[in-house]
Amino acid sequence: MFGKALSFREHQLCKLVSEGYANKAIATELHLTVGTIKEYLVRIYEKLGANNRTHAAVIWLKQQRETPRIV
Repeated sequence: MFGKALSFREHQLCKLVSEGYANKAIATELHLTVGTIKEYLVRIYEKLGANNRTHAAVIWLKQQRETPRIV
């Protein structure tokens, strides 16, 4: 699954993880359960090839810097 594109919701989670939010705070922010957040994170780790949330955040942030934006 490594290398697959992230969904809009997965990008939302990565942004919050990279800002230091805990799972409970992410769940509250996105109106989801902590269990759902954990499921999303597992998929994100697989898609990014990350070992943990910090690694996922670093990979995601790097990808955001490398992706050209249309303003």
